Amino acid sequence: MPHEDDSRLEPHTPKPPPGDKKDKAPSRCQRGDPRVQTACQPGGRFKADSPTFTGTVTVPDPAADSDAASKSYVDADSAKIKRGSATFAAEASKAVVFGAAFADTNYRITLSPDAEVATWYADKAVGGFTIHTSANHTGDVDWVAAHD
Repeated sequence: MPHEDDSRLEPHTPKPPPGDKKDKAPSRCQRGDPRVQTACQPGGRFKADSPTFTGTVTVPDPAADSDAASKSYVDADSAKIKRGSATFAAEASKAVVFGAAFADTNYRITLSPDAEVATWYADKAVGGFTIHTSANHTGDVDWVAAHD
């Protein structure tokens, strides 16, 4: 039977099950560690604009746009894209040589001239290709080669 004055009773808060995140030790932010307070966010989360990590940091392959990516993942992905600019000096063609060849010729090429001139590519190979213009051109043609 309830007491006449229930206001004196403390509310019952069940203890979280073992392994629950609430059962973990408080973070440095939650403890008020002065070394990290400028980077503490609401809820005791830590955020730093330019963090420095020491030791081994393991980062899984990203699945969402906001996920972190490891250097090896970025290097492997960026090896699929090569880009540059070919400078023409009153020329109608210019060879592009990749710093590192693709494994095969299954790549797409996009050309962007800096002036009104028709451009196309030819002689596509694992190590590069040739850019052609419809007339002698003085200026730059930016290019991107993206491997499938």
